[in-house]
Amino acid sequence: MFDPKKLRMSTAIRPIRKKSDRCSKMFIKGPIPLGWITKAASVEGKTLHVALVLWFLGGLKRSHKVTLSQSKLKLFGVSRQASYRALFRLEGAGLVSVERHRGRNPIVTIRLTDAD
Repeated sequence: MFDPKKLRMSTAIRPIRKKSDRCSKMFIKGPIPLGWITKAASVEGKTLHVALVLWFLGGLKRSHKVTLSQSKLKLFGVSRQASYRALFRLEGAGLVSVERHRGRNPIVTIRLTDAD
């Protein structure tokens, strides 16, 4: 006797995901200390945006030392010049330390001790 259930595929076919789907499911890994984030938020300009990019990259690398790339800054709507100014402000607030080298992306270390 013919049984149509036997023709059914046993493995499920996964739909092809678009790049936009992947970006919409990204998140900033926490916990982010409230003292650190409020100090970053109190500084002018795009400083909070850059601070969130740093925490996002730190969550991806599972490290407090990250390389700040222009492609990730663009996701958050931050220009290169605004990121330079924001890094100086974060550094002045004692929230990060920055290693700068001509022609390369800055290496930023998120400092947690001065945020309290």
